[in-house]
Amino acid sequence: MSEQPQSSFWKKLQQAAEKLEQAKKTMLSTGINWRKILPIFIAVIALIGSGYAAAQIISNWVTVGQVSVKPGYQVSAAVIQNLPSEMALYEEKQFKVQLTNNDQVQHNVNLDVNLTLIAGSGIDSGDFTITCNETNPTVVSDGDETVILRFPTNTAMAPGDQATYVCRIKFIGEDLVDKVVRVEAAASEAS
Repeated sequence: MSEQPQSSFWKKLQQAAEKLEQAKKTMLSTGINWRKILPIFIAVIALIGSGYAAAQIISNWVTVGQVSVKPGYQVSAAVIQNLPSEMALYEEKQFKVQLTNNDQVQHNVNLDVNLTLIAGSGIDSGDFTITCNETNPTVVSDGDETVILRFPTNTAMAPGDQATYVCRIKFIGEDLVDKVVRVEAAASEAS
């Protein structure tokens, strides 16, 4: 059998064994009970050796970026089609929202829509009609300045899945004339 050159791992392991032997001799000469300490040394050397063998870095380290991690969302919402900046009373307009599951697990989601008066008060769930994917909402909250609606679609979204909601809205409350209504959408966890 031909003799192969020793790898740096085996050289380091051999050096560690030699240091262990030296430590044993030192302990014997000082009266320390080496039989109690020797297993610890062997375990440490084995751990170092196995870690070195399992992940031996053979190149230099390069920086690929320095990232400041910010809070994120398990499911994110994005606008695909906006509402116009002005709408006439009794005029129906369409908007689209896309939800994306960013998580590593499935989520069952509903679409929530929030309508808020920018200034003043007097919005009510009876002041508009709205459907998303031809589904009527349930009222979650009906305040004087904000109305929150839920479209109980219970959409099952696997990791990476996207769901698009096509919504139609029509303002019919005459008390909303000359007022600005902010319309927002978000995902909520379905039960």
